[in-house]
Amino acid sequence: MSGPEASGGTAAGEPRMRWTGFWVRCVIAVAIASVFMTSAVALVDRGFTDRVQQIKRIPVELADPPPGGANYLIIGSDTRAFVDNAGDAAAFGDPNSDEAAGQRSDTIMVAHVEPSAQRTFVVSFPRDLMVRVPGASGLSQINSAYSSGGAQSVVDTLKANFDIEINHYLQVDFKSFQEIVNEIGNVFVWLPGAARDQETGLNVPYGNGCYALDGQAALAYVRARHIEIADPNGEFVDEDGTRWRKLDDWSDLSRIKRQQSFIRRLAGLAISKALGDPFLAVSLADNVIGYLKADQNLNRDDVNALVRAFRTLDVNDPNAVKFETIPVTAYPQDPNRVIASADADAVVEQLRTFGDDTPKPATVLPSQVKVRVVDGTATDVGPSVVQALNDQGFTATSGSPSTKKIEVSEIRYGYGQAEEAKALIPYFPDAKLVPDAHANDAVVLVVGSSFSGSITVPSTSSTVPTSSTVPGAPVTTQAPSSTKAPATTTTTDPSENCPT
Repeated sequence: MSGPEASGGTAAGEPRMRWTGFWVRCVIAVAIASVFMTSAVALVDRGFTDRVQQIKRIPVELADPPPGGANYLIIGSDTRAFVDNAGDAAAFGDPNSDEAAGQRSDTIMVAHVEPSAQRTFVVSFPRDLMVRVPGASGLSQINSAYSSGGAQSVVDTLKANFDIEINHYLQVDFKSFQEIVNEIGNVFVWLPGAARDQETGLNVPYGNGCYALDGQAALAYVRARHIEIADPNGEFVDEDGTRWRKLDDWSDLSRIKRQQSFIRRLAGLAISKALGDPFLAVSLADNVIGYLKADQNLNRDDVNALVRAFRTLDVNDPNAVKFETIPVTAYPQDPNRVIASADADAVVEQLRTFGDDTPKPATVLPSQVKVRVVDGTATDVGPSVVQALNDQGFTATSGSPSTKKIEVSEIRYGYGQAEEAKALIPYFPDAKLVPDAHANDAVVLVVGSSFSGSITVPSTSSTVPTSSTVPGAPVTTQAPSSTKAPATTTTTDPSENCPT
């Protein structure tokens, strides 16, 4: 861990951290990051189809996807089947022991993706949610469906209790978490003071601030069940007199909220780096696919749908990809369990409802967009791109060629140009959106090596979405006080103010 320094491990001589049921929730971040990274890699790696075909498959009976998108069931499995050496056994548990045998999951999420309509949100189902598991008598915890009947049982349970159709299935084991965080780079989170979790080994001995978590420290953070913060008025007292208080109420719902913030930042960092560095993208893909499992029908077209769904969303913006937890209330027979509340149906209805695959109408026409084309391929492709854009109604001019070769095409935009930038996306599906305070008089298209050689002409001009939520989009309600693009949203989560 880096700046301020902190440690995710235990000191020498301390007992090995105990791996309890909750730590598997760390794979939430892996699952969501896997989706984002898979989408990002697809834009820059022409051989990604082969990688998709290499994903380990789990046979599951699923509903056919509707025209407007799909529901992805994401499961975090605590299996130790991957453990094949003493080091992994010491860190994650011996698969031959009673404690670590078999597989369980207390991580159940449904990602609802509508690419054309640009509606994307993720709903978490708490592990202690009481439901009717098909084939079992009475009510059971929802996470018992997986341990008793595997993926198919979870799919059937969601259908039986909430009438949710599942179209695709993704499963990840928790070891991927460390690998992905280390591969991507440190993820910043904010802590209000010295922090610890005596069960997972989390140990942050410094004051409040933003902490960059590496794979090991991040693993201890996201699986933590009982984070305590140093507080002179805290209720917990050590032998040396140090006092501690709870970071939250230690409920499953509090942990979900905290982890969702981490997921958002991890996924944002993943897609940003993968889009900007094709070599890293390939490495990420190889690492993720080694641990990812999916249904037998997931293919490259589904990956492309995820590309379309996430390419114009800022995953660092809490309002861009919406995370929700199904509303619950206390279970009368056991205060440590919960049941779905009357408000749950409104959330579930969003998972049931799909529009058609008709793109949203354009808010900006090509004739309203000025484009300056910069050749970043060193192949003098710029003039032909200028001509092609003018033929489509854009006002395009040539800019000075880039002094360095650009791998992935970029659409650079300044304050107030978000919609103009997005109008170019259907014509350059390989490009990424980049905020640029210097792009004032025109949107700048930097043609990179990922350019296929000809622009993609959409079948209708209505492919431009109306939402202005794009990566780093400047606000459009008031003029900026400087050339720096202002933040898109305001959030009460202190981690959102940490570096990315």
